[in-house]
Amino acid sequence: MALGRFPQRYFPRACLSFTVIPGTSKADASVEGLRFLDSREIVGPIPVMISELMVALRRNVRVSSKVEGAFRIDRPEYPETAVREAVANALMHRDYSPDGCASQVQVTMYDDRIEILSPGGLCRAMTVDRLGELGVSFPRNQALANILRATPYAEGFAEVGSVVENKGTGYFQIRASLREANMPEPVAIDHITAFEVALYKAGAGAEAGRFGFGLGERAGGGGRGGVRLPEGAAGGKIVRSVTEWSDETGRFHTIHVLAPGTVECDIVDFLEEAPAPVSSRILMDALGKSKATISRALNRLMDKSLVERLGPSRGPGAVYRLVQ
Repeated sequence: MALGRFPQRYFPRACLSFTVIPGTSKADASVEGLRFLDSREIVGPIPVMISELMVALRRNVRVSSKVEGAFRIDRPEYPETAVREAVANALMHRDYSPDGCASQVQVTMYDDRIEILSPGGLCRAMTVDRLGELGVSFPRNQALANILRATPYAEGFAEVGSVVENKGTGYFQIRASLREANMPEPVAIDHITAFEVALYKAGAGAEAGRFGFGLGERAGGGGRGGVRLPEGAAGGKIVRSVTEWSDETGRFHTIHVLAPGTVECDIVDFLEEAPAPVSSRILMDALGKSKATISRALNRLMDKSLVERLGPSRGPGAVYRLVQ
């Protein structure tokens, strides 16, 4: 996988797929009905696959420019270091067993984030909570990790140096590069049979929301993900649920009606503006409510399928977002 010319001859699915999806979920479609804007399967040894992925990424990301003195500084909407390290980690730590090799590493770019999904969950004593701890490393494929540490990137590409450091610094570098770019923390989810990392872009747009986030274009536009906020409604948390026909989608939708001024309503407002999933601690600090109050409200919203939890069911690694 590290040094061969075409390892997919023996492991056909040990490759990399890159897809650009319009909207914020695979269910979304553009006005023209396109299911994807760019799609390709990348093969070859790991150093080549990473470099080819970065070429495809540069073709699809927006780049802003800023003049500082006599120089122009170009800033892509996603730090290349973060994406490169996330993909290198996925290819190095993925499951190469017969069952794991039934699927490829998937890199999917949405309007608001990039998701990297690799076969095989976290290995050994590693947990989501321990990701990013400097020096903590439990590689699934130790021999491959040792080889990649001494393997340079292929000539003819922009990447230089060794593919990985193999010192437990990969996720640390992802977080550091996102923080330097004023972007949200990466969201890691251990699915047991797969591992996912989502890199969310910084909030864009000049309009400031209620909680101070920038409000850019959000998929689904109008409404709050199936939540209606009636004028003058009072009392109760979730007032009622209404099933209505939508001429736009051609099917029935259930609308959950929330009363303004309730904790649930405040949580929905906050999550709608937040550029990335947030923890219960952030909600507590932003809304000035106790842990018990936030937990009860989140549970009610999850029961109605308005909010979903990502990450572990308990502990500091859990984050929340509106159901898309």
